[in-house]
Amino acid sequence: MTAPDTKAASKNGWAGPLLCAAALAFGAYYATLAATPYALMHVALGRLTQHAQWNYFTHSPPVDARHQAIVRPSPDLLYSACPFDLSAGPLEVRAWPIPGHYSSISVFDARTDVAYVRNDEQMAGRPMRLILALPGQAVPAQSGPDAADVV
Repeated sequence: MTAPDTKAASKNGWAGPLLCAAALAFGAYYATLAATPYALMHVALGRLTQHAQWNYFTHSPPVDARHQAIVRPSPDLLYSACPFDLSAGPLEVRAWPIPGHYSSISVFDARTDVAYVRNDEQMAGRPMRLILALPGQAVPAQSGPDAADVV
């Protein structure tokens, strides 16, 4: 009888645990990567709704070190926020640009991705009007110069 090759057995014995550890590490990395945007939006909404109501705009004071609900805001801009809940149906949002001043409206989804952006130049002085809706929610047909953008 020949003695078993201990070096080959020890190399083969580590392959399974190493592959398992690599798969777990990749899974944890991917789960963290996928969950982080949702967690960040949850924290941001929690901060915003401490001072705001759902589906209503809240206008923030000028930004300084004490007022930073949003990470790294520009001190040159004034911010308004509207945390929205579409579970009861679509929500219409209107904003009127102030002549001679920059204004914009941005909508972010639950993953923190930008879903919509328009500024005063793109709207050519007209009020910004949009309808926020979940997939499958009924939205009135939009046409003409006063038509709302559907997001």
